Amino acid sequence: MTWTIETNELRAFWGVVPPPTQHIAPSVSEAYSIGFNFSGTEALVEIEGRTEARSLGAFTGGANGAERIHWVSLDAPAECAAITISDRLRLEIADELRAERAVDLGDVWNEQEPVLTALALRLRAAGRGGWEMSSLELEELGRGALRYTMIEMFGARRPRINDHRLDRKQLSRVQEYLHANIAKRVTLSELAAVAHISPTHFQRAFRLTTGLSPHQYQTAWRMNRAAGLIRAGVPRGTAARAVGFTPGHGFRTAMRKFVGMP
Repeated sequence: MTWTIETNELRAFWGVVPPPTQHIAPSVSEAYSIGFNFSGTEALVEIEGRTEARSLGAFTGGANGAERIHWVSLDAPAECAAITISDRLRLEIADELRAERAVDLGDVWNEQEPVLTALALRLRAAGRGGWEMSSLELEELGRGALRYTMIEMFGARRPRINDHRLDRKQLSRVQEYLHANIAKRVTLSELAAVAHISPTHFQRAFRLTTGLSPHQYQTAWRMNRAAGLIRAGVPRGTAARAVGFTPGHGFRTAMRKFVGMP
């Protein structure tokens, strides 16, 4: 099960990748890409002829540099998402950040980054759920994720002029608060207080940083948690209540939209 969408500068992918077998070729992570792993995976990868073992944590992401990565073995099917970035766009963002050293990205993995989590949840909703993604939205999400990755993983400096985005510490605090209060309808004022800014500024800054509104992010995360409970055998009604929903049409609609479960 896979899904892709492309623009002139980006190619996005979401899919559930099966372990390689005699009849299934190893999957490949393209060069100059940003990736995300939904499920914890024990893997064997091949990079430029060398083989190494990797233990990937659930809900972690990273980046690839100039080398493609071949996934020689997986201990189980792996749900993942990724965007591959054109040379022109990497050069443009690196020039904007005045960070030539960040142009080629690099081999980084097992990073817990809120912006990559938001990107992956959105790609999953487009690929598996019922929330379509336009080329324009992909461009905005991809540019934001690349910019964030160059700053947080590869040492690019933030612009001196305030660009109204949340910084890594603010975003991590907000994400932790949302995850800890998954069964509660968290208000905009609460989240703004966690980030130490005004509610009006927070709503704009969160969307600018992640590509999602606070409500969209919270709902996507709740549906992710509910889907995990249901797959583990928890009754649907119990799973709905565990993430703050009343069993019924609203819960079913959200499950279809964000995780593709009827």
